[in-house]
Amino acid sequence: MIWEFPLSRVRFLGRNIPLAGGGYLRLFPYWFTRRGLKSLESQNQCGIVYIHPWELDLEQPQPELNRVSRFRQYTNLDTMYHKLERLLSEFEFISMGEAYHQLACTKT
Repeated sequence: MIWEFPLSRVRFLGRNIPLAGGGYLRLFPYWFTRRGLKSLESQNQCGIVYIHPWELDLEQPQPELNRVSRFRQYTNLDTMYHKLERLLSEFEFISMGEAYHQLACTKT
């Protein structure tokens, strides 16, 4: 059996916008992420938040990239630690294993 945990997304200006993972967490302001997660919470939906380990490494090598790749890869790296710290203080998190266990128990 395969379990899928889709990315969190919210409706914004008539579109579904990815919310709180990797680049989306880096690129969007914290208030947007927080508001989106609160909206999901009010609808009894879980938010999926993920980061890549390199997104916390401000000293990582930064090879020459074209403008689009550089924007996508490095913009707001310096905000990630603080955003993650705020999320951890304002929301309750569980591991994907625990989420699977909770869902598996409700499906049987």
